Amino acid sequence: DRVEGEQLSDQADLNAYLDDFGWTGRRDRDDAELEAVRALRRRVGEIWAVADDEEETVRRVNALLSDTKAAPWLTRHKEMPEWHLHLASVDDPLAQRMGAEMAMALADLIRGGELRRLKICAAPDCDAVLTDLSRNRSRIFCDT
Repeated sequence: DRVEGEQLSDQADLNAYLDDFGWTGRRDRDDAELEAVRALRRRVGEIWAVADDEEETVRRVNALLSDTKAAPWLTRHKEMPEWHLHLASVDDPLAQRMGAEMAMALADLIRGGELRRLKICAAPDCDAVLTDLSRNRSRIFCDT
């Protein structure tokens, strides 16, 4: 929503996003679920905003881990037959599962000393967040 406006304007947009990225598990398909995902998006964006402060970032990631009740477990399913981690029950609300996944990914970045990969686009007319996956951590602009 930071670059091209709201991309999750309704339930159809959310479903298309979830289908594109292969999200499994519970979907309530209601306005409360859509708003919970949007609220999570805002909350995660705020982590990028403080990424230059490691202690504050860790505090926020720990809060997200706690709030989402992240509990890792190994699983596999027809769509993804290799063993992989899920961090919440398939019956947990969508935003809770998404938040747990994001919190764990951020925790891995922090543990690996790679927090500096979280950036906000340097273009003067853009405030999109990005994860710099370049080898030398030199990316400063988003792709849009």
